[in-house]
Amino acid sequence: MPGNKSTPEELQEKKDAALNAPPAESTPPANPEVKIEDVRSKKVDELSEPEKTFVQEHADEFSDEEKTNLGIATAPPAATPPADEGKFNLDESRQKEISDLEEGEYEFLEEHAGELTDNERGRFAIELPAQPTPPAPPPATPLPPVEERYKHQRVEAQIQDAKIKKFGETVENAANLPEPKEEELKAEYPDWDMMTETEKRLAKDNLMNKRKFDMVHQATQEGKQLEEWAGRVDSFITTALTKPEFGKLAGKEEEFKAFCMKPTRRGVDLEDLANAFLNIVTETPAPRKRGSLLESGSGSGGQRAPEGGFIDEKQAAELRTKNHKLYQRLVKAGKIKIQI
Repeated sequence: MPGNKSTPEELQEKKDAALNAPPAESTPPANPEVKIEDVRSKKVDELSEPEKTFVQEHADEFSDEEKTNLGIATAPPAATPPADEGKFNLDESRQKEISDLEEGEYEFLEEHAGELTDNERGRFAIELPAQPTPPAPPPATPLPPVEERYKHQRVEAQIQDAKIKKFGETVENAANLPEPKEEELKAEYPDWDMMTETEKRLAKDNLMNKRKFDMVHQATQEGKQLEEWAGRVDSFITTALTKPEFGKLAGKEEEFKAFCMKPTRRGVDLEDLANAFLNIVTETPAPRKRGSLLESGSGSGGQRAPEGGFIDEKQAAELRTKNHKLYQRLVKAGKIKIQI
């Protein structure tokens, strides 16, 4: 239509605008989607261009081995050698005077100080690196004398020996036990006269076995009593060492235990035994007087008092039963003569 025609000026403007417009950007073709699972197992020469781009962009998601296979592994930086390595020769440097050393050569000699002689280190004023001083070993604890070390074992061995000896004697006595007499059998079995010979033989064997068992049982019980007494002595020693009146037992514990374990002293009051023991070990024997070889008597012909005003163990045992109060007094006074 005539009303829609452009003027020459408008046509010229459109033409200029078309000539001056920037070229349109070309749209790249869409790359196919790449998945990381698809490229993990490939080698670098098996990758397509999009896959190569993909692995470079996702390099941190691959293991070192996968990076190597995919051509993206980063080689570790080469170690930088010391500046002076290979620059100096030890045999040449050690021949020089200190004033002739080159820059860095003194440090080189310090690094090889252990390979230099004492004279060379002195010439270059180089000292060996200080070595840490090992701690001094603690002083050895001197062992006590052999007798002291084995004193406890000796006492324990004596206790065990006493038990074994007693049990052995009992077993031997049981083996040699005589057969019971007919009077003993009749007393044990009121219907003895009515038994058959077989019944009598079985009854006699039964009585023999019972007596043997009783003997062995008694020996076993005595062994237990011995152990119990030893335990009581140990407990007493532990307690007594805390008391001033028994302080002198310190260092003599095993001797005191052996003293208490003698058969005649088992069951005796332990404080009495301790006082008696201490009186013995602290007693200073009086010097013997020279003179007549004959002991002076009382003149009355009666029983002479024990030497030195002491009573012996037999007398002490009787006194302990009849007059325990006096017995304790004599024990504390050290008037009982007891052999250790």
